[in-house]
Amino acid sequence: MPSMEAEVTRDSVLNQIGLGFSEADARAIVELGPEASIFAILTLAKRVAELSGLVGKADPSAPSGQTAIFLKPKTKGRRKKPGARPGHPGSRREIPKPDKTVPHSLERCPDCSGSVSKCNSSRSRIIEDIQSDSKPSVTEHVIPRYWCGQCRKKVEPVVEDALPDSQIGHHAICLAGMMHYLQGTTLSQILDVYNYHLHFPVTEGGLIQAWHRVGEIFRPWYFGILDEIHDQAVLNADETGWRVQGKTFWLWCLASKDAVYYLIDPKRGSGVLKKLFRTCFNGVLVTDFWAAYNSVICLAKQKCLPHLLRDLRRTRHYHNPGEDWPEFHRRLRRLIRDSMRLKKNKPSMVLEVYERRKARIRKRLDEFIDGVWKEKNARRLQKRLRRHREELLTFLDHEEVPPDNNAGERGIRPAVLIRKNSYGNASEKGAQTQATFMTILRTLKMRGHNPVQVLVESLKSYVRSGQLPPLPTKITAGG
Repeated sequence: MPSMEAEVTRDSVLNQIGLGFSEADARAIVELGPEASIFAILTLAKRVAELSGLVGKADPSAPSGQTAIFLKPKTKGRRKKPGARPGHPGSRREIPKPDKTVPHSLERCPDCSGSVSKCNSSRSRIIEDIQSDSKPSVTEHVIPRYWCGQCRKKVEPVVEDALPDSQIGHHAICLAGMMHYLQGTTLSQILDVYNYHLHFPVTEGGLIQAWHRVGEIFRPWYFGILDEIHDQAVLNADETGWRVQGKTFWLWCLASKDAVYYLIDPKRGSGVLKKLFRTCFNGVLVTDFWAAYNSVICLAKQKCLPHLLRDLRRTRHYHNPGEDWPEFHRRLRRLIRDSMRLKKNKPSMVLEVYERRKARIRKRLDEFIDGVWKEKNARRLQKRLRRHREELLTFLDHEEVPPDNNAGERGIRPAVLIRKNSYGNASEKGAQTQATFMTILRTLKMRGHNPVQVLVESLKSYVRSGQLPPLPTKITAGG
């Protein structure tokens, strides 16, 4: 608690700090002691920030989730009305079949308590709910033993409902794994659901050991997804920070139209990409401008153009560039937007017209890159454009290639949300299990499967035969 003398000193300092603050006032504050000087400097810094408009101003380069609610600008309203368009058939939850029927009767009117007489009409109402007294299914398997004269040993039938030496069934392990690795539910929350609602006593260590064991079983699927991704025509890549045992690791993500692959590695350089791309990638790789991606050998590359637009806004806001920067900013932004607009309007254009405009866009890009720019930030971006000259307009030559890396960012976003809850992993083995489960569960979901059901049936097949079934493919519209 501050003393009375400190409060008097602060009041005297505040009385001297004003619009007419002079050198004599500053010397008077210094004579009051070091605490008064520090307080005066902080107060002046705050006032300068308020006058310059820096206080209460959001960082334009910060993600929306990292911006304080009170700093976000007010929206003008919804762009479109929520729900389906007029004329589209409605959709609702499928009505389930009832397990039992409960008749109801009425003796008095619920409004006036008068006597009532039964009418000839009635209605039915279906209610589906989860009972509060739900209990886990506990099954005792009586396993007889037999003597095999050929093998000269005792044998017994295989119990496929759980892994050997495990008391927890496949469904309980896989459901908890989906909640943790796909939905981002924390371990404590899973334990609350299992122990209090499902009446299924389980410990944190028991779940983790079960997940490690299941993760090792599904490692062939994990590497199989990587092999399938390499066969895609277009591949998006992105990376973000991750924590393992309190140390900085990196989460790498490769995303295609029906699969996603995660790798947690302590490195962020080109050596990790050699693990992800052991051979030449016969497709188009879409990434940001991180230099490590330059080491990947592939058919073609496309750099994320919105990253350039964001870099332009960030430079203008923070560095306050001058000289020929306004012209550089205007021409590059217009060039990027014109190229993206051309790709968007391609379906409604004649092929000859499209090719002619595409050639014009490329000529404008070459003239822009080869131009002379004086401002240092313009030269910095010009150097980047010159280095990736052949990787900026690849999307104009390939129908399925986008001009942005949105697919890669959408693929890594679920893992980022999980990171906010779990803060990473406590061991490298846990990081390996994390990457395996996230890869398999999200890929199954992208392909239209029920992840828990697929894992349970696959584990049963593994217990029976010792081998995993093939990785499920994408469910088609007619399948």
